[in-house]
Amino acid sequence: MSENKKKKNRKNFVFFILSITIIVVISVVILAVIDNFGGLNAVTNDIIEISKDHYLLGLILFLLIQTAQIIISVIPGEPLEVLAGMLYGTWGGFFWCTVGIIIGSSIIFYAVRKFGIKLAEKFIDTDNLFDYDFMKNNTGMETILFILFLIPGTPKDVLIYVAALSKIKLSTFLIITSFARIPSIVTSTYAGSNLGQGNITKTILIFVIIALIGLIGIYLQPKIMKKLKEKRES
Repeated sequence: MSENKKKKNRKNFVFFILSITIIVVISVVILAVIDNFGGLNAVTNDIIEISKDHYLLGLILFLLIQTAQIIISVIPGEPLEVLAGMLYGTWGGFFWCTVGIIIGSSIIFYAVRKFGIKLAEKFIDTDNLFDYDFMKNNTGMETILFILFLIPGTPKDVLIYVAALSKIKLSTFLIITSFARIPSIVTSTYAGSNLGQGNITKTILIFVIIALIGLIGIYLQPKIMKKLKEKRES
């Protein structure tokens, strides 16, 4: 590799890290300011109040946090989806969650395609990557991705890196995974919408159903993974 290309790669890497840092720092700083370190409930209440008075500011804040959650995976996804339902309703919440997920996934995808597994190692445990190594050269990868993103409890952040290291197109990946995420996101935003309207009984029932589906998904995931690997090996 020429010296100029090495310098260009280093500059691109620095730019990528800087971009992610800015997204995370802005999200954390804004949360710290509006919440004054008051906990998750206070964060939720403050974002709701900001969205009432300043819709665009609240939306930008939500998208920043949703994007950061996909890239770094520190913030759990489900509470954000519930919050989106409270702020924007079932389908509005679903739309904005999907927008944030697409932005975060695209950033990861392009960065990993540019810098390879060395970049992935900085953000996730690469031992998890090897669990899904059988997917990368699989002609049926699109179907496998859809199934895995459909199952609750699968490490979807890891799967984004796995897909980025494969030959699948970004557009194909986003279409497949966006459709596969619909049941999970809509269920959470529906719960959030009901919670925002004060329908506590219905909200609790939805959360119980979500928890049961999640437990089923966690139980079935290893069995499905085993079958997918066996099919690939055969």
